[in-house]
Amino acid sequence: MSVKPMPKPGWTIDKVVAPYEAEYELHGRKVAEGVTEITWSGGSLADDEYDEFVFRGTASGHRALCAHRLHS
Repeated sequence: MSVKPMPKPGWTIDKVVAPYEAEYELHGRKVAEGVTEITWSGGSLADDEYDEFVFRGTASGHRALCAHRLHS
């Protein structure tokens, strides 16, 4: 999976790069490792608030735009 997380003001993005379970082809190139985990940290949310953390990814040649909602 090729992943590009969207920066979020006040938050830090950490990405874990590791080998994938299987090799695949992306734009004519063999890919065997890449980002396997994204973590946003350092920001603050009140107990009654939430925020969305967006990343764009490509998995096995299919593009996806994903959002994860973080509840405090």
